[in-house]
Amino acid sequence: MLGGKSEALAPSPPPQYSPPQGAYSGYPPQGAPPQGYPHQPPASPFGAAPAANAWPAQPPPAYLAPQAQGPPPAPVFETPRRAFDPQGNGTSDDDNGQTRFIGGGDISKLNIRRAAFSLQILDTNGQWSDLGPINAQGRNVGRSMNSANVPGLASMAVRHLKFTYDRAKLKVEDLGSLNGVYLRITEPVELVDGMRFRIGGQLIEFHREDSFDQVAPLVSEEGEEFFSRDVEAPAYLDLIRPNGRPGLRFPIVNLGATVIGREGPGVNIALINDPSVSGRHAQIRREDGKFFLEDLKSRNGTYINLLDPRELNSGDVVQAGLVFFRVVDQSRM
Repeated sequence: MLGGKSEALAPSPPPQYSPPQGAYSGYPPQGAPPQGYPHQPPASPFGAAPAANAWPAQPPPAYLAPQAQGPPPAPVFETPRRAFDPQGNGTSDDDNGQTRFIGGGDISKLNIRRAAFSLQILDTNGQWSDLGPINAQGRNVGRSMNSANVPGLASMAVRHLKFTYDRAKLKVEDLGSLNGVYLRITEPVELVDGMRFRIGGQLIEFHREDSFDQVAPLVSEEGEEFFSRDVEAPAYLDLIRPNGRPGLRFPIVNLGATVIGREGPGVNIALINDPSVSGRHAQIRREDGKFFLEDLKSRNGTYINLLDPRELNSGDVVQAGLVFFRVVDQSRM
């Protein structure tokens, strides 16, 4: 009985005929079955061989019958089945594989949680190093208290982020860190008001509509009215300073794409003196009143801030401060 379903068993094969030791000195023995009878007679309930006159007349076996002339048939080879061995030692006394194991449970009906993903960290040489599997209970990631002076690790909290399983899906969430958790984007992402993203060493905050209050024009003592007009941007970017406050502000007024990069032709917003930023790193595309952030195949990537738990796929890269992690499906390793 497996998984609540009964399973019919194959009939047991007749036991092999074995004459008592020392009963016969040659073949065919006195009292043995007649010549040509198959060598597997029905077993006697008393364990002794039946008398010779008790055997019914049988036709000669196929291998003694005359054969038609012609080439012999090609031999058919069949890999012998090996019976299940509960001890797990790979051996069995049933070489024909006719005995079935009865027991266990139908594990296909069970939700067995396994460590499906492995965690990797990027070292200073740009190589991914394995940190081991993310077990079924999840994994908290942070730095130790005495590693605050290690370059890079000082940007991580002691309890920074956590990886957990939701059924077969892997998720990541921020544990209230100061620097947050960021996910490298692989396709355009729609920006909403207040959303933050990272390019190189710069943290950038997106806002919709940089509107101005209406003001009266400046007038001189002689009645001359100052002339200049306001330009309202549909969106803008704030560069966040080390103290967490907004610094430089860049309006987004292009009807098409606004390119962000280190410097050079075609760059609308230049993040100068940052070697981790590509020449043309990312762009913000305006489309039907919406704004989309898109990476331009930069070397170091563009990362969006995760405010809620987010599902991850194999190969996704997560940034925590100055430290980068990658999750890998173990079945693909």
